[in-house]
Amino acid sequence: MTVAHSPTPAAAGHLEPRARLRAAAGSPGAVVPALMDGVLGLILLARNCGAREAERVRLAAAARSVIEVLRGSLDASGEESLSANLDELYGYMCRQLSKAEWHEGTDPLDEVAHLMHELRGAWSALPHVMRPSLAGAVPEGA
Repeated sequence: MTVAHSPTPAAAGHLEPRARLRAAAGSPGAVVPALMDGVLGLILLARNCGAREAERVRLAAAARSVIEVLRGSLDASGEESLSANLDELYGYMCRQLSKAEWHEGTDPLDEVAHLMHELRGAWSALPHVMRPSLAGAVPEGA
């Protein structure tokens, strides 16, 4: 018997990425925080899966996919050191989420959530002109 899992109220706010992406589509600066919030929500859900390993693996993989969208959206023609550092950080986060898919425990999930939360705060503090371009990074139908 399969029991449907309802997200916790704290996670529910992170489960509306499509609506947030549609609303932010005209403003690339708003898309990045929406994607970051989506990653944080997916990690929260994965962390709370308990013994449902397949669900934890699926959610960690989904979070990794969203980070890959962020990584692929970096503007190499912009501030090179910022883009290079973000590329390395996103790559590290993806590797940690891969670990989370195949190992028990929440340490990799917790680490990525902490890093993403810090990055989300730093993104919000950046002047708009320094934010990397996200032209074309929002998938069709999102």
